[in-house]
Amino acid sequence: MENEKEDSQREIEEIVKQVEPELLDRVPVKKRTQVLRAASRAAMVMVARHTYFSGPLPPADMLADYDKLIPNGAERLMKMVEAQSSHRQTIEASVIAAQLKESGRGQSYAFITTVLLITAGIWAFLHDCPSVSGIIFTATISTVAGIFIYGKHQQKASLQEKKPPAQSKE
Repeated sequence: MENEKEDSQREIEEIVKQVEPELLDRVPVKKRTQVLRAASRAAMVMVARHTYFSGPLPPADMLADYDKLIPNGAERLMKMVEAQSSHRQTIEASVIAAQLKESGRGQSYAFITTVLLITAGIWAFLHDCPSVSGIIFTATISTVAGIFIYGKHQQKASLQEKKPPAQSKE
């Protein structure tokens, strides 16, 4: 450890002599070691490597490092990623199935409600209540048309969100 510090101080001294030869001559001999030690520490602090990766797996060289540190580290990490991926896919499949079931149930309820309202409108018309019948028919048709238009609008908006942004040609 002490040798590393001395080597680092020598390297700093050589760099300083190359960049500014008279600089160390202006520093008193008693303070020179202290200044070089502080510069060495500062240089060590400044040298930092940040690695960033996106996704479930680190880069291959990092996987190799895991293998060096932990017996079968890379294999264990791969199994963990595969298990997590499988778990996520299972959850996504169940969510999609639930959404489809809910959507189908909603459409069934809407169909039943529409048929009942049309039946009520026909019944009112046959029993000499044309104004009530007209109100029921108008409300039913307006509501069904509005829901259809709203659904199409939502579908279009959803597709726009999923569409990748246009790339500019420069």
